[in-house]
Amino acid sequence: MRAWARVVLALMGARVERMGAPPPRPFFLVSNHLSYLDVLVLWSQTRCSFLAKSEVARWPLLGPLTRAAGTLYVDRARRGDVIPVIDAVRARLALGEGIVVFPEGTSSPGETVLPFLSSLFEAAAATSGSVSLAAISYDTDDPVRPAHQHLAWWGDMEFSGHFWNLLMLPRFCARVHFGEQPVTGADRKVLARDAHAALLRIFEPTAPCPAAS
Repeated sequence: MRAWARVVLALMGARVERMGAPPPRPFFLVSNHLSYLDVLVLWSQTRCSFLAKSEVARWPLLGPLTRAAGTLYVDRARRGDVIPVIDAVRARLALGEGIVVFPEGTSSPGETVLPFLSSLFEAAAATSGSVSLAAISYDTDDPVRPAHQHLAWWGDMEFSGHFWNLLMLPRFCARVHFGEQPVTGADRKVLARDAHAALLRIFEPTAPCPAAS
């Protein structure tokens, strides 16, 4: 999947810039979430599986790919669905795999990092107690086609139109900044809080903040 993701990003005209080193496996890595592109960017840099909301399995293109790559899905509208997924994550970590989670629960234009949902941090708290970090941002270098409108996929944006606009971009830059040190703790709420604060410190906005727009 790593080689495939690199080829697809190159064909799209993407240049991936990396700061820091990906964590060694096994890892529980959390990232901010801007677009379906995030999956390709992280796949291009790590050997990992994803923990994703159940809707991702029905997405065009990435749905079949994420299923084939062993993605774990959770229906966040059903509380009973969380516990078996947490057990599955713990089992994957015990086997030495890398798991990536987008704990904001939704994608955003990239003005900031949205609050984290703490429930899925239980898997990390109950195993290694360690959470690694990755901050993703995008840039088109084109003020007419800014990244938060043409690369970030959020709100009520329709997939086919967004994907077509993405393909029309001649080139763009994806940046991923891996945290130097993992966040540690034995309580899921503390882990979620501390991971959010640490991610904000390495986060680079994709969209202008409201006061500057």
